[in-house]
Amino acid sequence: MSEPANPFAPRKRGRYEDVIPRVKDWTRAAMELDEDEPVSVTELACTIPGCPPRETVIVAMPKKGHWLKATVHKAMGDVLEEDILWALRYAERVERTPTR
Repeated sequence: MSEPANPFAPRKRGRYEDVIPRVKDWTRAAMELDEDEPVSVTELACTIPGCPPRETVIVAMPKKGHWLKATVHKAMGDVLEEDILWALRYAERVERTPTR
């Protein structure tokens, strides 16, 4: 019988460990965000017919103003700086969740 997964074990190196910081840096530069303003980058799979098989979702959370959610219809490893600039032009505004 195998041991259960340890959620506190060090994570294995992912295939996008070099890509994520680059995408975050491009997003911060385009939006003129400070280093301490969070940017989340995630790759999602889509199984809906007509949907790209992979897409990269970027959520920028500036200290002031609305959060922005931008989607690039490419796998994260294929995203270019120009893709981010285009996606941010059409980004969805996301209401902030109140903190307690």
